[in-house]
Amino acid sequence: METSLYNAYLETTYQISQGSLPISLKIGHKNGRFKKWCEEKKVLSWAIITAYNPYSMLCSNVENENRQQILKTYLVQNKLCSINALGVPADANWEAEKSLFIYNLTIDKAKQIGKLFEQNAIVYGNILTPPRLCVLVT
Repeated sequence: METSLYNAYLETTYQISQGSLPISLKIGHKNGRFKKWCEEKKVLSWAIITAYNPYSMLCSNVENENRQQILKTYLVQNKLCSINALGVPADANWEAEKSLFIYNLTIDKAKQIGKLFEQNAIVYGNILTPPRLCVLVT
């Protein structure tokens, strides 16, 4: 993965839809409000994954929405729980990408889903650790 793309992932803010005030996460940074929310919801591990723009190849909104719906269907079929999330890039030239906050899954399962939906990387964490970037391609 190119350094500029890797850095773009690190600089992105990942927002979890939670009521009127989303929870914002950054790679490598702990968030007390998020930890408390996870404890209340019994979220032990989680991933943020999108189906948008496979391998960072820009797709139309229609194609991205179709891909995202397929991801949602896949999660339901595999009995995985999710809520809406958003990847908000620091670079204003990129649009925010709809994502899903998928919880109580293993890192191996999260990586499998990311690869299935042709992503360069996913965000993964658990209740004890800050969010981390998991690169899926070389």
